[in-house]
Amino acid sequence: MAVVGSLNRDLTLVLDRLPGPGETLLAQRALRGSGGKGANQAAAAAVAGARVSMIGAVGDDEAGASMLADLRSLGVDTSGVSTIAGEHSGGATILLDAARAENMIVVDPGANAALQADDVGVAAVREASVLLTQLETPVETVLAAALRATGTVVLNAAPYHELPDELLGRADVVVVNQSELAGLAGAPEPGSLADAEAILGDLEPHYAVIVTAGADGALVYQPHRPARTAPRFTRVPALTLTPLDSTGAGDCFCGVLAAWLARGAGLVDATRAACVAASLSTLALGARGGLPDRARIERALTGLPG
Repeated sequence: MAVVGSLNRDLTLVLDRLPGPGETLLAQRALRGSGGKGANQAAAAAVAGARVSMIGAVGDDEAGASMLADLRSLGVDTSGVSTIAGEHSGGATILLDAARAENMIVVDPGANAALQADDVGVAAVREASVLLTQLETPVETVLAAALRATGTVVLNAAPYHELPDELLGRADVVVVNQSELAGLAGAPEPGSLADAEAILGDLEPHYAVIVTAGADGALVYQPHRPARTAPRFTRVPALTLTPLDSTGAGDCFCGVLAAWLARGAGLVDATRAACVAASLSTLALGARGGLPDRARIERALTGLPG
């Protein structure tokens, strides 16, 4: 499988609570590590046992070299990551409410904004059984990768902004949270997965959609059902546990989803594995602090309802 996406250096500030407008707070502690939606998803897929190629861009700085080394240590092929001379690597500042395991994130794109359509015309993209991409790199580049792919195209439409019809026309699976679904459908944000089901029922997209809802699990919409008896909508539960840090849980979900699809799993089974993995990932600090391996995911799947 291949991932086209962002690589960021993360700074996580752990707080007693999130600040209000104009307010200054002192952090309990600061954590520094590798991040970026694309790289996080590649890391999650690799830890879950997939063979992963990463395509992206970093600056010619220490942060870029460190992020590439981190991915390679997990077995990710980084030969498709460009180093942009004179540019700084992307970065993210994450404010973590330690009591609620909630966060606020601000991203500086840096070199990610310099990833061009020509950079994704590589064999790793063309030949991947599954291409996974997001929206922290230019949309034109994401579209170019999707058009060149011959395998299943999974688009995590985050952070959400308006998408060209051509990109949605090439997507096989679109992964969104509830606020991103609102943007995709041009509808009010759903307050529950039942609301999300109603929105998708009205929208009737030609591509499959997975709506993630944290502790409430996920909703799978399949316009083309694998069997006549299969439902268009399937709800998949998350594990019941007490989270420590939800940062990167959505990225873990997408990475494991793509890894299971690359193994030949159906969409609902892949979503079940992704829900389990995302839940487990919240038990440690940092976007990659709790990434579970394939064996741990499979053990946890035996306790998932349904």
